[in-house]
Amino acid sequence: MSLKDDKPILRFNEQLEKLNDLGIYVADNEIHEAKNILSNHNYFFKLLAYRKNYDKNEQKKYNISFLSIVDLAKLDMQLRYVLLPYCLDIEHSLKTYLMRLITNRKNKNGEYAENGYEIVKSVLADEDTPKDLKDQIFNGVRYRDSDGNLAFQEGFEKYYNEPPIWVVLDLASISKIKFFVNYLANKQPNNNNLKMIKNNIGYVSYIRNSCAHNKPILLNLQRKSIIKNSVYANARRIGITHDEITNLNVARIFALFELHRIMCSEGMRSHRNKDFSNYLERVNKTLELHEQNMHIKNFFNSLTKILDEFCVE
Repeated sequence: MSLKDDKPILRFNEQLEKLNDLGIYVADNEIHEAKNILSNHNYFFKLLAYRKNYDKNEQKKYNISFLSIVDLAKLDMQLRYVLLPYCLDIEHSLKTYLMRLITNRKNKNGEYAENGYEIVKSVLADEDTPKDLKDQIFNGVRYRDSDGNLAFQEGFEKYYNEPPIWVVLDLASISKIKFFVNYLANKQPNNNNLKMIKNNIGYVSYIRNSCAHNKPILLNLQRKSIIKNSVYANARRIGITHDEITNLNVARIFALFELHRIMCSEGMRSHRNKDFSNYLERVNKTLELHEQNMHIKNFFNSLTKILDEFCVE
């Protein structure tokens, strides 16, 4: 049997039946609202993903209400909206910080150690496939012309063969910036800011991509992971429990706030944290829908602890 026969498209009445079969219940007086949600606000496949935050009972069903997973989907979307500005703040501030470090870096003789080109060569040379990394950095300014040939946006082709760091930082996403962070952190092992950036940047990159590409964050909240020692220790120090910080998305958000504190101005932090505080107020309005799920309650409890630690008076 082919996949299209085994997993056919479900009409809206069939979607409601499927929900019921899974143990995701829609009350009789909620059927009209449920159909409206599925047809106009959130599609079936994406909503179903949130069931993975719940355990099945002995009958292999979830025993949860449809409105609870709808609310979780809303909270997830709003969380992505409130976290994305943090990520963009960090990305901008990090590029400025790295450019300043590179520009001012001196050798043992007190001479300027970087010309802006050698660092890019060194970072690329450290990779098994340097051309792939360079192509990824330039991906946003390359395209196929009408003949199918690779071409560049005006002004960028001249930099491709020998790219300077200021062009690379301008083009690179945070996931590519981490290669330069690692290089500089190894060159300057006593720089504590670089050390934290190196430890946290992978977590921040994941959150940034989730926010920018509309990928759920509030999934698999019961799953536990091994967290980097520095992130784990710092989180435990402020009262986040072992059970909370070993959820990977809690660790990612904590790492995001850590970097935002060292990279961004007090005014910027205050503005973002007000938005985050408003988000947590929104969470509390419907948290009773998730009263029976300790994984969800622990997740949002950890976010409150994070805000309390990083808030600006």
